[in-house]
Amino acid sequence: MRAYLENQLGTERWVTLYQFDDYGASDTDVTMYCALADCDRLDDVLAEDDWDLLVGDGGPGFEGHGEAYHYVRTHDRPVEPFVHVRDFGTLGGKYNELSEEFRLFHDLCEDKKRGRLVLFDEAADEIEVAVVRPEVVKVKLSYLKEYLSARDMCLVVYFEYNRHSPTAPVDLGFTGDERWHSISEDLRYEYFVRAWDGISLYKSAKSLGRLRGKKIVRGNPIVTRGPWARNRKTYESFIIGVDDTGNDVTFTCDSAQLANGYGKNPAAPPELMPVFFQKEVLGKYYSDARRYKVADSHVWCSGAWSLKVDNNHPDFVIVYLGDLGDLPSREQLYWKSFNISPEGAISRTYYDRTILGLWVEPEEPALLFKSRYQRFRADWFEKFEWDLFKPLSSADAYTFDTLHVPSDGNEGGFDTQTLALAKVLIERINEAEIATRIALEKNDKGISKFEKYLAVAGFHETGTRLDLLRNLQSLRSGPAHVKGDQYLRATRYFNVDEKGFAVAFADILSAAIEFINRLAAYFDLGWEDQEDANDLLEKLT
Repeated sequence: MRAYLENQLGTERWVTLYQFDDYGASDTDVTMYCALADCDRLDDVLAEDDWDLLVGDGGPGFEGHGEAYHYVRTHDRPVEPFVHVRDFGTLGGKYNELSEEFRLFHDLCEDKKRGRLVLFDEAADEIEVAVVRPEVVKVKLSYLKEYLSARDMCLVVYFEYNRHSPTAPVDLGFTGDERWHSISEDLRYEYFVRAWDGISLYKSAKSLGRLRGKKIVRGNPIVTRGPWARNRKTYESFIIGVDDTGNDVTFTCDSAQLANGYGKNPAAPPELMPVFFQKEVLGKYYSDARRYKVADSHVWCSGAWSLKVDNNHPDFVIVYLGDLGDLPSREQLYWKSFNISPEGAISRTYYDRTILGLWVEPEEPALLFKSRYQRFRADWFEKFEWDLFKPLSSADAYTFDTLHVPSDGNEGGFDTQTLALAKVLIERINEAEIATRIALEKNDKGISKFEKYLAVAGFHETGTRLDLLRNLQSLRSGPAHVKGDQYLRATRYFNVDEKGFAVAFADILSAAIEFINRLAAYFDLGWEDQEDANDLLEKLT
């Protein structure tokens, strides 16, 4: 134990700030506590073995006598509390708090359910910094030292280890009560052994060994460590073209080194240099809708960062070189792994938006479908004051946000996306409202009700089947059950085998957009004039 105190305590990855083992739990009980100390007052701290601060003490209050009192934060001690042990008995329970200043310094988020304090870095990745539970408080050493360096303070770790033995001291080789002291630059403790005749919890014990003292943990030199150093950004180089021999040409995404069209770095590539990536680069963001959102021309990460992207291109994702510099360093490395040599140009939509400054609708099928679907729902409700397609539940909202054209050869992705599209177009049909407006048969269900409602409204003739929705429903049912005859008929209807998963799903989306456009035109929702509608349909074909 003494070797641990001298060589390891305060140097491990996690530093224990508070620990209390109940008496009787074993033959050894441990109590640990801590305090912050001014580095210039360490001589006072190490002058005696006794703790400078007892568990639960050290809060703000008043000092004085008679009628003269004044407010004090830590009273007349060379230390201040770093962990506050709060105990309200049966009324409010017991819990621990880590210094608020430490939490604010590192901008820590409290995870009460798991008893943790976490930090979200520049890429919104979660880093566990502290464990704060009723029985223990621990903090990661690197973050502790950053804080100590910033405040020019030291941490004093107090410890007491008690070990009870059923063997009497004389039988252990001691002649009586014996006591030792050890004092060094950053450590002071006493150790004694004596006969035990104490509380009944240890009625079988005949001797007690106690190791009690304190150790100093110092910060790092402030110039070498701190949040400012940890978050220092680096910039990756990306492929921007090929040279005369066919080798890739790369350049940094640091905008400070790029040309901006106003005379800065005239010999360097421009900030608006297109950089090409495989479509699969977005897979990470689609698969974690809790943290990320992929929208038309944007990728967001939980408020931590955002990136402007051209995701309207049919074959690639394209980002301007200067915009890549807005990504956190680790995220740049992720994008770099999907970087490819340039092929062609940015999409017409992205050109119109970023170069000409025009507002234009997306052209990529999934993005255009989501844009049209949202507008249709809003315009329908505004005119008729009820929802034809019910709002998605919060649990299913991610299916709409992550709707996208899957990569070719990815049958699992195709199944997932057909399921998502079916949820939006079929499962959200407002059957209850439709049932109040038309006469229905007893066995009529979702699509059948919709077909009859549209027939009554004159959208199509009585008995007309919505083949798009019925075949989409068959595709949707396939992954959930055995892929039987109905599923196979649906794949033939959409020509999946010949087109491949990516093209087939893009065509399904285009058909869904055309269906929504026809509904909007028939029910006079005030969309584009016929010329604009024709231009839209031409874009889809």
